[in-house]
Order: sequence, then structure tokens, then C-alpha cells
Amino acid sequence: MGQVRKDDGLREEVGPERRPPRPEDDPVFQARRQTADLAAQAARARAIWRALGWFCFWEWLGAAIAFSSLHAETAQLGWIILWFGYLIGNAGAFIAVWRVYFLPQRRGDW
Repeated sequence: MGQVRKDDGLREEVGPERRPPRPEDDPVFQARRQTADLAAQAARARAIWRALGWFCFWEWLGAAIAFSSLHAETAQLGWIILWFGYLIGNAGAFIAVWRVYFLPQRRGDW
């Protein structure tokens, strides 16, 4: 009772490790992963700013076309130019916002 065998300690020291090393324990892996995360975050931010720029461009273009309807020769032509301005502004803005969702989805952000 209470006897300790000499070779029990030896087996624990010499025996192979039961689990392989995890990548999370490797500092090089962690540094590469953090660099990749920062690059992905920068790409998302650039995509959002670019989409905001395109959104504003299309809205301003549509407004400029709509305001130019005030100089039309006839009322019917003025209404056509006004609605064309609405169409250009809203369609372009919609496509810009649409791209904010689908380009990152294709890239694998979500």
C-alpha cells in the first residue's frame, strides 16, 4: 500500500505528446492572422467609402439632370427630363448600395 514504482515517472516524461500543437499557440501564425484581419478590415472600409462616393455621385448627377428640366422648352419635355433625373439618381444610388452587399459577399466577408 502506497508503494510507488520507479518507472511510472519515466513513462510520463518520455512518452509522446498526445495532441499535435495548435496553430493558435504559434506566435508566427497569430501575427499572420492579425495582419490578414487588418487587411480585410481595410478592404471593407475602402469598399464602403467607395460605395458612399458612388452613391453621392449618382444622386448629384440625378439632381443636376432634374434641375435642368427647369430650362426645358415645353412642359412635357420638362417632365420627361425631371423623371429621367429621378431615374438616374435613384437607380445609380441603388446599384452603389447593392454593390456594398454583393461584392463583399463574393469576396467571402459573410
